[in-house]
Amino acid sequence: MAYQEFHREKMKIKKIKKVGLLFALPIIGCQSLGAPDQEYVYVAKKLSDDVTEYLKSDDFTQGSNHEVSYYFDESQSLIDVTIKAHPDTEFIRSGAERRALKRLCTSTDNWQTFIRESGVGVKYHYKDERKISTIGPWNSDVCNNQLSGQ
Repeated sequence: MAYQEFHREKMKIKKIKKVGLLFALPIIGCQSLGAPDQEYVYVAKKLSDDVTEYLKSDDFTQGSNHEVSYYFDESQSLIDVTIKAHPDTEFIRSGAERRALKRLCTSTDNWQTFIRESGVGVKYHYKDERKISTIGPWNSDVCNNQLSGQ
């Protein structure tokens, strides 16, 4: 008897997942329209010695805390940024890639300007209780591709 109830509940969950998937597929397709240039492939750039030393230094890594952490992968000229959501909250993923790309290519804040001018790549990991979403990796070349492709 308990098995039958478990099986019935399991079938309800499968049905809900199928319906959810049917609604999610058109949304996913819409989100990919206008997304960053699909031809873009991250290629690590040779960084200046000053930039490399800074990214390996305590001055850079001490910006990490329990919400945001930074890791510099020297072999890939890439900064991995992990952003953790507060407990019981989730990141809104819809359009996140487009927004991050726009900030990288157009923002005048110090962080985005540093990324563009130094040639270092950046990859963002948004981590909440449900999943980790990754955006990137990108460097300033993605901005050139986006501008020339429009």
